[in-house]
Amino acid sequence: MLIHPGHCIAVVLGDESNCGSLILPNLLLDYLKIVPRLKRRQHRDIEFAGVDMGWQSVAFSSAHYQRYLDFFDLNDARETARVHPLYFYVLGQQAQLQLLAHKDFPFAPAGLVHLSNDVTLHGQFDAQQDYDLSLTARLVELNKAGFELEFITQFSQQGEIVVSNRTTAMARAPLRRKRGQQAHNKGDNEVASVAEGANESGQETSQEKHREVTQERRREVPEALLSPSVSLAMPTKAGRQYAKVSGDYNPIHLSQTMARWFGFRHAIAHGMYSLMRVVSVVERQEGMQAQQINARFVRPVFLPSVSGLAHDFIGAGCRFELSDEHGHLQLVGDIL
Repeated sequence: MLIHPGHCIAVVLGDESNCGSLILPNLLLDYLKIVPRLKRRQHRDIEFAGVDMGWQSVAFSSAHYQRYLDFFDLNDARETARVHPLYFYVLGQQAQLQLLAHKDFPFAPAGLVHLSNDVTLHGQFDAQQDYDLSLTARLVELNKAGFELEFITQFSQQGEIVVSNRTTAMARAPLRRKRGQQAHNKGDNEVASVAEGANESGQETSQEKHREVTQERRREVPEALLSPSVSLAMPTKAGRQYAKVSGDYNPIHLSQTMARWFGFRHAIAHGMYSLMRVVSVVERQEGMQAQQINARFVRPVFLPSVSGLAHDFIGAGCRFELSDEHGHLQLVGDIL
């Protein structure tokens, strides 16, 4: 497995004598392996050239899929041969956990912020047959916020790719100015504020300045463009319950106490939990069966909370927006 720059080799798990080794009885066991690395120190000098992993002849668990449908109350999905597109993210969960648990993976798992998720059905997935799974992880860019990573999971049957899932995430490692540079910039900012922001008397109170900064930050928060028509309650226990179904036991989803340890004031709903809640409502109301779902996670959905869902047909697909009680956008995307 590659983690060092300039190298990229594939790890293939599973052969004729060990088919289906990817699926374990309890995904929590895999998550426990990454606990010691959840808050590892992260810096901007990390070098990561990518990784390719693969699993062959993995058996599809119909029993687990039924539990997933039960959790989201998708009784009508049982009447179709289609496996729901978002379930494939769950199927790829253990592959991602094995990547995050590897001793040479340089990024802190708890520092990964889910940015977007795109899933596409390329063909008919046969739940009665085994499938091959591949996972590719790449560095997209290093920007002022940190490392933007891309994870591509593909499911193949009979040598053909039938489902692909693309996830992007941010490994936070923000720029830090040197102490001398901070002091110099601070002085420049103070001079600028006196020259540009003074009131008629040539002075400006700290309260007025704080109010202007706060208003500017509020203007930067994306707001929903559509009017919500459905309210979605996100209960406190949603994080723990979805973890049992998906295998994602990231502590920021499990309780307020654990979330605070990682810098969040409340527990946060799993992004894929929120997305499935949204997609299931839109599919049911519009009589759709999604073949492609593109989603961008804008702001956290805190637990507990109530969000507003809006959707409308724009272009070739159905656009959806999830927003908080203040109209601030939390999740946006398209269903095709």
